[in-house]
Amino acid sequence: MKNPVRHITFRNIIFLFLFFSLPASAQDVQKPFTIILLPDTQDCIARKSEVFASQIDWILNNIAPLNIVQVIHLGDVTDGNSEKEWNAAANIMSRLDGKVPYSIAAGNHDLDHRSPRDPVLYNRFFPVTDFEKKE
Repeated sequence: MKNPVRHITFRNIIFLFLFFSLPASAQDVQKPFTIILLPDTQDCIARKSEVFASQIDWILNNIAPLNIVQVIHLGDVTDGNSEKEWNAAANIMSRLDGKVPYSIAAGNHDLDHRSPRDPVLYNRFFPVTDFEKKE
C-alpha cells in the first residue's frame, strides 16, 4: 500500500493554504494584502548571507506599506544542510518573529542526503514547537 502522505504535492499544499486563508465573505476583505514567497535561498546562505538578510530587511521595511500578511519560504533554505548554514538561516528568519507570520518548507538541499532523507537539522533549527507559539 502506498503511503498517502508521500503523494501530497506542492500544488495541493498551496491549494489548501489558499483555501483556508480566503476570507469567509467579501465583507471580510478590507484592503489588499501581500504574501511574500522566498524561493531557493541556498546560495545566499552558503556564500552571501548578507543578501538573504537584505531580503528580510526589505520585508520588514514593507510590512505596513504592502500589508504583508505572510512570508512563505519555498524550500532549499540551505545548500549543504550544514549546522553553520541552518544557524545563519535561523538567525536571519527569526528577525520576522512577532512581526509577520512565516512558514518554511524543506527542500531537497535541506535534508540529509542519506536514504531516507532525514530532516534532523531542519527540525532542530525550526522546530514545530516554535511555530505552535506563533499566532
